Amino acid sequence: MSDNKSDYIPSLDDPCGASFIYRDLIYCGETLAKSDINNLPQSPDSYLALKLLAENIIDPVINRFGSLELTYGFCSANLRKLISKGAAHNLDQHCAHEINRNGNYVCKRLGASVDLILRDVDMFEVAKWVCSETPFDRLYFYGSSRPIHVSYGPDNSRDTWELKEFSTGKRVPKKLQF
Repeated sequence: MSDNKSDYIPSLDDPCGASFIYRDLIYCGETLAKSDINNLPQSPDSYLALKLLAENIIDPVINRFGSLELTYGFCSANLRKLISKGAAHNLDQHCAHEINRNGNYVCKRLGASVDLILRDVDMFEVAKWVCSETPFDRLYFYGSSRPIHVSYGPDNSRDTWELKEFSTGKRVPKKLQF
């Protein structure tokens, strides 16, 4: 991710990669669908991060596996207020380059992330492919029939975790090696 600075805010209906428009990455997810909030990024850099995520991760996944569903994308301050359980906004990159009320990045990792699923494909196979074929930053695997979380950002850490969920609802991370 060589250039993560921008002063341009595109239209929500402008292409964000080859397969989606910005609106698709900004207005997706169950919590957002149940609300009537404004989820727009405030930082032009967040839009650029979403575009780079689409071009470097989402489009290659679609080219390899076919159409996919975005289950969680960009998270604004308004959406953060509605999502508290199980969310790590300071780590997960869904807030892209947004600034908190103290003037700091919500997530210092920058970049952007999305949760995605291909309904008729084993998500373990998708996760392995993403890890071997894309310049991802972080990937969280939740199970073969659940969405994966994947980010693209300046660290390009290629950090991969499996998050096992127990009947108590607690998730325990385990480092994955492909």
